[in-house]
Amino acid sequence: MALNCPDCDSKLVEFDLGSGIYHCPNSTCTFIYFDKNTGKKYRKNNE
Repeated sequence: MALNCPDCDSKLVEFDLGSGIYHCPNSTCTFIYFDKNTGKKYRKNNE
């Protein structure tokens, strides 16, 4: 299942196969990673 970044629409890349944790390869994006197991989305702090 291909997941897209909710912020920049890049294709998310899984950290380790089967881990369920996906990160955005776009270095300028504020989205850090998505944990498919918990459904939580993590973003950089923009303060």
